[in-house]
Amino acid sequence: MQRSDVYERRLSDWWDRINRTVFGGALLAPPAIALSETASRLGEWDPRNRMIRISREFVQSAHWLAVVEVLKHEMAHQYVTDVLGADDEAPHGPAFRMVCERFAIDRRASGTPSGAEPGLLLKVRKLFALGASPNEHEAKAALRMARELLDHVGVAEEDALDPTPDDVGVTHVGRVVPRIESDLAVVADVLGRFFRVRCIWVLTLDPDGRLGHQLEIVGRRADLQVAEHVHGFLIAEGERLWDRSDGRRGKRARRDFLEGTMLGFRESLAAHERARAGRRDRRADGALAKVDQDIEVDEYFERRHPQTRALRGSRRRRGVEFANGIDAGQTIELRRSVAAGKPKLLGT
Repeated sequence: MQRSDVYERRLSDWWDRINRTVFGGALLAPPAIALSETASRLGEWDPRNRMIRISREFVQSAHWLAVVEVLKHEMAHQYVTDVLGADDEAPHGPAFRMVCERFAIDRRASGTPSGAEPGLLLKVRKLFALGASPNEHEAKAALRMARELLDHVGVAEEDALDPTPDDVGVTHVGRVVPRIESDLAVVADVLGRFFRVRCIWVLTLDPDGRLGHQLEIVGRRADLQVAEHVHGFLIAEGERLWDRSDGRRGKRARRDFLEGTMLGFRESLAAHERARAGRRDRRADGALAKVDQDIEVDEYFERRHPQTRALRGSRRRRGVEFANGIDAGQTIELRRSVAAGKPKLLGT
């Protein structure tokens, strides 16, 4: 087990990164960062002592990007204190919500650990419902108990009464990788082109604390589920096709084949979309078919990642396995099961 100062140093480094890339770098003064011993509250901003506390158990057990979301949540509280000076508001009041919206921060990324939250919040909502009882004593007792529970776990009342999450959200898929291989980059491009989501590779830490990259997807909740499923399928299908191929073995041959496979699938999917767009054009008497664009998702993505850059593809020469991969990728079929509400993906 690593010492506390290692985790605190990592959190401080990430505080600097978030302050620079999200908040502009010149607005927040570095706070003290410490690990707390409570497991019932993931994070806390202490304005009196200018300290951010993150649960030790959470830091040691959770995915690092989940820890980063909690850190960003607490930095939003710090922004309310340091920049807006709104100390007289409730912790999750209008100023805090405005900051979260402006910088695309998940305002729910704190409070009780996710494993305990659903059942507890359901109980709280039932108690608030009893608070509308015509029996005055029953109503007061229910409201008092509900607020005591929320205070104990550090969840704001407005969050507890809002069980439906915002429609636009974020998920992370795939492994943490030391470098972004070309086939993985093509898969991300496929998701962004054809599945109504935005993709970006973000820095994170792997379970051993080494710096790496992981794919972040931004989109509507329903689209995120589809994109996550498609991502997992394509990675597994590429490996299956490689195992069945009769080509040369070796790491470079495998990378060439997998990149070709994903490019072949992308071209097949693009041809299908062009044909479908052509049919729409004919039905609309020649009107131009437009690619779906979700302005709210784009705006959320830009607020969440104000500093982005395009990645250049590799220019190295590829061998015969690359061509074999393209042929294999064009055999992949994607179908959706409408009745189940989830994509059914089949490889041939």
